[in-house]
Amino acid sequence: MRGAAAPVNTLLLVLPVTLCALAGARAEEPSTGGARTPDQMLLKDYRPVSLHKVPVTTVAKARYPAIDMHSHAYAKTPGDVDRWVKVMDEVGVEKTILLTGATGPEFDRVAELYSR
Repeated sequence: MRGAAAPVNTLLLVLPVTLCALAGARAEEPSTGGARTPDQMLLKDYRPVSLHKVPVTTVAKARYPAIDMHSHAYAKTPGDVDRWVKVMDEVGVEKTILLTGATGPEFDRVAELYSR
């Protein structure tokens, strides 16, 4: 019985790999060229090719303004805040809720920096 289980286990391991190969899933080669082995392939370079032909809709900006309900006080200068607000405007985020954990004078400083 044990000898019969080995071919089935091997088949179960080989079948998904074979199906992926038949489906055309592959990685695009980076611009530097050259073939890569699977252990050298990086996730950021993986570009699977779909077998399904379905309509694709690219949404650059939300139809309605969004509220970012969880962020931290990463911006430290008024210029940083201006850049942050510019990105928010570009992508359709109307407000951001900051979770600072600050109290007292530190909270007052952060509130003044971000309130404008």
